[in-house]
Amino acid sequence: MRQREQYLEREQARSHSQMDRLLTAYQEELLTLEQLREHLPDLRKQKQAVVRTTIFAHGRARSLTLPARAGHGHRIPQTFAGQCGWIAHNRT
Repeated sequence: MRQREQYLEREQARSHSQMDRLLTAYQEELLTLEQLREHLPDLRKQKQAVVRTTIFAHGRARSLTLPARAGHGHRIPQTFAGQCGWIAHNRT
């Protein structure tokens, strides 16, 4: 399980880095706004997929190690920022 978590963390960092590089290239006028708009949706989808996989893997790991607590359901946030905060808060 830990290897999978480390892999997902690296993928999340890689996605973030790619987005930063793309924005930097735009700011340095190496990309047009049209090119930026063309690439951003794919990177966002990729980043969201990694976040969803991380949340799923984290939830699965917790369900395998912790007994279920009645009345204490875990709601997964809908926004990316909320998901990142949720992951950070619920890390074991």
